[in-house]
Amino acid sequence: MRTFVPPMHLLSKSTYLRGKQCPKALWLYKHRPELRPPLSAGTQAIFDSGTEVGLLAQQRFPGGVDCTPEHHTTIMHRPWRPRKRPWPMVRR
Repeated sequence: MRTFVPPMHLLSKSTYLRGKQCPKALWLYKHRPELRPPLSAGTQAIFDSGTEVGLLAQQRFPGGVDCTPEHHTTIMHRPWRPRKRPWPMVRR
């Protein structure tokens, strides 16, 4: 059985795009976070509402998979299997 070894630095989609646009900006973002400008009140409000939605989702769907970056390696170790849904699939 092979063991998954996570890479040293995982990149989100937005962080990857930052590096595509400017490699120096990516390096600074990952290695010198203290140099980042403070978040604006509007950006912080967006993050706070996202956190609130996540907490509500955890209450609504207990036993769900946590996909926050600090849990990525745990998710990758899980064997995939289809799950039975207690509700019908909605298609648009």
